Amino acid sequence: MTSSRPLPVVVIGGIRYQLTRHVLWASGVHDDYLEWRRTDPKRFERIQRLIVAIDQQPFTGLGKPEPLRHNLSGTWSRRITQEHRLIYSVDGRGIHLYSVRDHY
Repeated sequence: MTSSRPLPVVVIGGIRYQLTRHVLWASGVHDDYLEWRRTDPKRFERIQRLIVAIDQQPFTGLGKPEPLRHNLSGTWSRRITQEHRLIYSVDGRGIHLYSVRDHY
């Protein structure tokens, strides 16, 4: 099934990246993402780079991707900073973002 929604575009340093997957935000995660944009542009750009990397190579590459276990089985983690992680999964619907703040 195809979606009529346009695929997202991420702009990093003036360069536009057309994603090949939709980004689906868990409750409150988009607010955290926008808060990073407002309070820490460098960290916000890092999150954008990670989203592009996930779109291109979901389970390898930037941010030391790591499969999570136990109650988080099926999700992956990438490092935003030493303290913060981006928690996500990828399926046929798109990239599911569960957290862009804190450590699991």
